[in-house]
Formats: sequence, structure tokens, C-alpha cells
Amino acid sequence: MKFRKPRRDVIVVLQNLALAAAICLTSQLGLVIGLDQGGTSPFWPPTGVAVVALLTLGIDVWPGILLGSAIVNVFTGPVIVAIPTAFGTTLACLCAFWML
Repeated sequence: MKFRKPRRDVIVVLQNLALAAAICLTSQLGLVIGLDQGGTSPFWPPTGVAVVALLTLGIDVWPGILLGSAIVNVFTGPVIVAIPTAFGTTLACLCAFWML
């Protein structure tokens, strides 16, 4: 039986979903370790995860960063603030990627 190679777009979608899940999990870790339970933390591992993902997988994974950040921000605050914050977080990771 001969197996076909998966298409590039399917691989990119799976990478984005895996990255969104990783960002959600590491965000929860950062919030647990935080100084207070108000949704802030001096230790924020999702940014490192996102920058490493951009460096290793390429620019195609930015939607996964946006999705993961949006999910986390929706659960920690109102939607009207969460969506712009998710865009800002994604832009910060992209700027770090471009500077590196």
C-alpha cells in the first residue's frame, strides 16, 4: 500500500491548531504562576512559544498565535478588550520574529 504525502495546506492548518493549543496551555500556566489572580503575570511563556514557533515553522503560523491569544483573552476579560489584545500580542510576536 502506498501512502500519499499530506498537502502543504493541511500541514499548516494542523500546525496552527497545535500552536493555538500550546499557547492556551502555556497561558494557563503563566496565569497560575502569576502574582495575583487578576489576569496578569510577570512570567508569560506563550510569547516565547510563539516566537520559537515563528522561527522554526515560519510566518505561516501567525493565525495560530492569534487564535490561541484570542481564546485566552476571551476567558480572562470582556470580548471588546480581548480581540484587540490578541491582535497586539500577535503583532508583538511578529515584530520579535522580524527583528531576530
